[in-house]
Formats: sequence, structure tokens, C-alpha cells
Amino acid sequence: MPLILGYHRVVESVPAVPGLTLPAMSVSQRTLRTHLEWVARRFQIVSLDELGAALERQLPCGHLAAVSFDDGYRSVHDHALPLLQQMGVPASVFVVTSLIGTHSPPLHDQLYQLLSEAAAAKRALPAPLGSVLDGHDKPRIEGPNAIMYMVRSLLASVPSAELHGIVDDLRAHGACAQPPNELATLDWEALRAMQRAGMIIGSHSHTHALLTREDDATVCEELTRSRAELEAGLGAPVHHFAYPDGRFSAHSVRAVAAAGYRFAYTICDHRDPAHPLLTLPRVMLWEGSCNGLWGEFSPSIMDCHATAILPFPPRCPEDHGLRARRQAC
Repeated sequence: MPLILGYHRVVESVPAVPGLTLPAMSVSQRTLRTHLEWVARRFQIVSLDELGAALERQLPCGHLAAVSFDDGYRSVHDHALPLLQQMGVPASVFVVTSLIGTHSPPLHDQLYQLLSEAAAAKRALPAPLGSVLDGHDKPRIEGPNAIMYMVRSLLASVPSAELHGIVDDLRAHGACAQPPNELATLDWEALRAMQRAGMIIGSHSHTHALLTREDDATVCEELTRSRAELEAGLGAPVHHFAYPDGRFSAHSVRAVAAAGYRFAYTICDHRDPAHPLLTLPRVMLWEGSCNGLWGEFSPSIMDCHATAILPFPPRCPEDHGLRARRQAC
């Protein structure tokens, strides 16, 4: 299998990012360069279109690598694109279309910021959110990690429409600071500039709804509307899709196929034997993901990520609805 890297935000300096942003979502320009230099010495870095063509022809791809960015943050245009151009590295960005040209960060960022502010101010959570959390295991850790645990639990178990209601309730129950600049999302002008520079624009759904938590009508809307809006706005076909949070099921894979995507990307090594090109694994990295004991870049740890030795255990524990098809887990 090829190595497909995934990132989110790209910042000038990670310590400069305010504490109201999700951990493990940022990478500095310096670290990104280090990662890409390591990859370029060991793999041939190609675009997702080139990689997809090789996979469709069933050519050997173990020597190939590709680079991608999720969620459509403005920082990919401002900080990643100049570095990529300087290094001659092709890349792709997966965009949440409902956020294009808005001042709203993705829903997970909004939840994290609002819950962090409520915790810092020692404000009681609104009753609807308290009722939802009562049905889940409470985090056994304190501080920012507890907030991150809460956000991930909500995203994994609550449909998107209900989450938007929770965000509205949190805003109504307390003051909300402006989102940090690092959470700004791309507008159409920036997307078109990236496209002209050679970056591939793919879909990350319309609202970043986790497809495994939504009904059939919502899944169809998330997939078809995002693709249609991107194709209309960019004047080019959209072939690539990244599952929000990497979550997929046999049902959602079939929906992605029906929506007309040729390639789709997860974050684990499970493949759907009926749709292997719609369950392509990626390795998600961030600022400290390849650091050694003393905080320095570790080629050995990077190699463990690239060869799927990390994270431990290497195999995803999720079912994905594939066990019925004798997919090993």
C-alpha cells in the first residue's frame, strides 16, 4: 500500500496557538517540512490523482506517497501552500463545503472552544447537554484532555443536527470569544488559487457530519451536495472524498460510491473488499506525533507511522459493518 499522510491546520509556530483549539490538530511549518523531507527521501510523492490512477491499474504502489489536509482551514493556503510549492510537493485539501467563505470553524472546534470556556468560567452546562452526557461515560481525567474526551464522545454518538443545537445552547448560556485566527476556513478565492497552484480539492462532506451517525437522507445530502457545490465553484470534477473523523461503515461506503466518488480515505487499515478504492487508509500526523523522548523529531517513530507499526495496536478495533463480509479485524 502507498503512504498517504493527513494533516489539519498548519501554523507558523504551535506554541503560539491559543489554548482554545483542539490538541493534535496543528503542525508547524518547520515540522511539516521535516516530515516531508523524510518522506521524499524514501518515497516518490505524487498527487492523489496520480496515485489513484496507479491503484486503478493495480500497479505496485508501495514506493508512492501522497499528502493531504482535512477540514479546509485557511492556514493550509497561508502556511502550507508556500512550503509545498517551494519543495515541489503535490498535495490535496478536503473541504467542508458549508464552511467555505464563512467565519465559523468546524463543529468540533466550536464544541471544544465553548466547552473550554464554560469549564474555565465554572459555568454549569445547559440542561440538554447535561442530559446527553448523562448517557455516556464521564471522563476520568481533568483539564483540557477531559474536554477533548467529551468532544470526541459527543461527535461519535450524537447526530449532527442535535450537535448544532448543543452549540446554540452553549452560546446562549455564556459569552463566547471570537474563534482564534488559526480556525479560519478557506473561501472560494483561496480555494481557486490553490487549485491553480496544482492542489487537488476534495470533499470532506457538507457539514462534517459523521456518516455513521446519520440517516440515509442526511448521508446522501452530505455527499452529493458537497460534491455538487465544489464542482460548481471550481469548474472541475471532484473525485476524492475523506470520511469525517475517518469513520465509515459498509453502508456509508456504498453511499460514497453512489454519489460518484472514485476514491475515499479513512484513518485505519480496514478495507472494504467490494470497494477497496473507497477505503484507502491514511496516516494522520501533527506537531508532536513523530517526536522522541526529548521532544525532537525521531526518524524511527516516523518510520513506525509509515509502516503502520504505530499507533498501538496497529489494527482499528471498529467493526465498520464489514465482519459479515469476512473482513479481518
